[in-house]
Amino acid sequence: MSDPLLSVEGLRTRIPTEEGVVRAVDGVSFEIDRGETVALVGESGSGKTVTCETITRLVPETATVTGEVRFDGETLTDLEENALRRIRGNRIAHVFQNPRSALDPVYSVGDQIAEAITLHRDVQEREARERTVALLGRVGIPNPGERVDDHPHEFSGGQCQRVAIAIAIACEPALLLADEPTTSVDVTVQARLLALLSELTEGGMSTLLVTHDLRVVATLADRVVVMFEGQTVERGPTEAVFGRPAHPYTQALVESAAGVGEGADRGEVPTDGCRFRHECPHAIDACAGERPAFEPVGSPGHAAACVHYAPERDPSVVLAESEPAWTVSRER
Repeated sequence: MSDPLLSVEGLRTRIPTEEGVVRAVDGVSFEIDRGETVALVGESGSGKTVTCETITRLVPETATVTGEVRFDGETLTDLEENALRRIRGNRIAHVFQNPRSALDPVYSVGDQIAEAITLHRDVQEREARERTVALLGRVGIPNPGERVDDHPHEFSGGQCQRVAIAIAIACEPALLLADEPTTSVDVTVQARLLALLSELTEGGMSTLLVTHDLRVVATLADRVVVMFEGQTVERGPTEAVFGRPAHPYTQALVESAAGVGEGADRGEVPTDGCRFRHECPHAIDACAGERPAFEPVGSPGHAAACVHYAPERDPSVVLAESEPAWTVSRER
């Protein structure tokens, strides 16, 4: 079996602020195989976006990053900035959460896509423009040959998102870090973009998908990594995680998406033990001890960081035995 394309191990990102140091990412570990789509899910502020940005060190200079990120056999955390620039936008590409802020208002969208191509590929201007027009058409921009010279302010928010995706896939990256790639588009365009992402994955590209829309995850992702307050609390195949959510936080997340759960007020989040224990209906004294280790919960590759699955716990308390709140459809 080949090594994973991306391996993230014990990743931590500390960002100093006026209120103190924020532990935005706190010991995150996961892998992405070649041609696989892995989704990072969790509520706003759980650390999903910072995790993506930390992989290629697009974090503030004041941030402290520890842990290891390996990409295609190379340790990114050891690379100098110049070496990392040759990978960013070329072999690893980003689709950022706010497409308008990612586009330069001064230059046409065609110039910005072409720049992504010529920066990493030895092509003539004419060929770069031809590729640019083709990319605009591929992401669903009508009349791409005419729109190629338009500027970002002449596009809607959803069209800007499509342009951002065109820039990201311009060099056919091995890995796409897609942060909310379908948030600002209508359902028709969303379906087209999801079909495109699925097509790219089938062509060998891997994707790390960040989204609040669990139905997008159920449609597109092969595996899911659930984050809460900077930590991973559950991971596994999509059908297993959504069909039989194991961690109490994942259960609440899935129930909320299914419209059957009730939201809870977020009080002070503990920094030790299980960070979800103040909201968890199953919390016991052991939850305030060491940070829970990942334990298998049934299906191969499905694991949760919860004391109720540890070998020494009461075997009659298996939280994932409850009926699933949501049936996952894997039709693409």
